Amino acid sequence: MRRLIMFLRGVLGVAMLDVAPLLRQPGWMIQEASMTIAFIIMLWALGGSFGLKNALIGMIVATIFGVGVNLIGQSIGYDKIMRILDMYIASPISIPKYFLGVFLGELIWLPSMLIPLITITLLTGQHMILFLTLLASLPLLFISISIGIFIGFGVKNPTNISAITNPTAFILSFLPPVYYPATFLPPIVREISLITPTAATAELARWFVFKEASADPLYLLTTIIIWIIVSIILIIIYGRPKFD
Repeated sequence: MRRLIMFLRGVLGVAMLDVAPLLRQPGWMIQEASMTIAFIIMLWALGGSFGLKNALIGMIVATIFGVGVNLIGQSIGYDKIMRILDMYIASPISIPKYFLGVFLGELIWLPSMLIPLITITLLTGQHMILFLTLLASLPLLFISISIGIFIGFGVKNPTNISAITNPTAFILSFLPPVYYPATFLPPIVREISLITPTAATAELARWFVFKEASADPLYLLTTIIIWIIVSIILIIIYGRPKFD
């Protein structure tokens, strides 16, 4: 029991330090919530009910992917760059405690994005889309965290962490068929785009929601499983900080 309490205290300590800048600047959360609402309304206005459903699927998938790549990747990267990670390594805080603490600390961003999504889905009667897409996105969370760890521990130039995580999250969330069905793309481009974890997840969610997709669900599941295997390898190789 004592070990569990000490473990939880260590995790909570890391989480509180990680979330401190956001608590001092809560306006960031207002910005995220406003962007979420505005983007969904825009796609709803342009595409009607079909646009709304795809906007909800895309926003949920992009949000889940951004948690690992953008939030956790940047947090780990800046902790390493600013030598905060050195402090943890020299303390009783283990790597699992650190990872879990950073993850819990970054979760405070989720309400600013999920609350607008939940509100819109309830008001429009699309609550099953929220549930099914979140279910389909659970493997993507693990994949995105592993990519975030890879970027965070792999960055060497102090000015490069955001310049890596932001484009990675943006490109993989907006260029592939995440906010729109893959059927809009030419066959060759469609097959290439569905190799990405975000597009495969979004298309799998569309299969759950619409009972049809541009690719065989087994193909989509195979793609996601391959990404999970790659993610495990990334964590094994890059799951510990390497200091110069």
